[in-house]
Amino acid sequence: MYRKKIERSTQPRKELFLCENFIVLKDFHAFGIEECFKKLGWLDFLQFTGGDEIYMDEIIEWMSSLEKDEGNNPPVTTRLIGKVNGVDVVLSFDEMKRISKYDTKATLKGPYAYPKEAELADETKTEEW
Repeated sequence: MYRKKIERSTQPRKELFLCENFIVLKDFHAFGIEECFKKLGWLDFLQFTGGDEIYMDEIIEWMSSLEKDEGNNPPVTTRLIGKVNGVDVVLSFDEMKRISKYDTKATLKGPYAYPKEAELADETKTEEW
């Protein structure tokens, strides 16, 4: 439905994008977002206030042009590809590992477990993903 609405719009995709300036964490508490970020070692990202350091126009351009490539072993090989100033910019696990060392939880406790779609739908499963 999202793609249909975007395709019907007369405005460029970039102008349809809305960025939040801040997040009120208590609004998301019931969803367990804070705990998920804490488990991954990413809690500091929720308090990030980059101000002028953020390239908002480029972020909007990239996110509004995103395409998803699952690769041959999703989600491990999944890539998000968007354009910025006419250049493909790729976000993938490999690219994140190359750029940053912020995710240490997986290496300390073994590799991540990625559930299959059928496992997510199975209400009898009790694993914590």
